[in-house]
Amino acid sequence: MNDNASYRQYLQHHALNNPGAARRAEAQALLNQVGDDGNLNGNFLMGQKVDRGWFRSPDVREQTSNGYTASTLNRSVNPWWMNSYAS
Repeated sequence: MNDNASYRQYLQHHALNNPGAARRAEAQALLNQVGDDGNLNGNFLMGQKVDRGWFRSPDVREQTSNGYTASTLNRSVNPWWMNSYAS
């Protein structure tokens, strides 16, 4: 991998070429929601409003990307990939 690759280019490389299916899936999930700055999309992290009917206030449901929840991507997956990218 080129040392000048951006974070997203690094993730793209692993989404296509990593030998482990789980790591490919993680990289793809991040590609769907992360910028080159390493931060996840704020709207993705805020959740999705789910209308529960006229008399009830809407619920907020955690969003997912490629099967991974926003909290998992934010707390576990993205930090692991950022460390990997930095080293």
